[in-house]
Amino acid sequence: MPKTKYKIIPPEEGRDAPPMAQQFMKFECGDCGKEIFGYDLVDHAEKEHHANSVMVDTTINWGEIARKSKEQEDQ
Repeated sequence: MPKTKYKIIPPEEGRDAPPMAQQFMKFECGDCGKEIFGYDLVDHAEKEHHANSVMVDTTINWGEIARKSKEQEDQ
């Protein structure tokens, strides 16, 4: 059976955001690009992609987020 991969969409507040429960974080589906909340990941994988398992890439590039927020401050 296929496996659906998801990628975390980091919180917009960047590093200062309080840690979120994973089910309320947003993820991007690696198969179709849709934004999905954590509590819907398995449901989405089963219904949309007929996958029986999901894999979540939990790496967040905090350096990239810090750089982006710094650029916004500089403007």
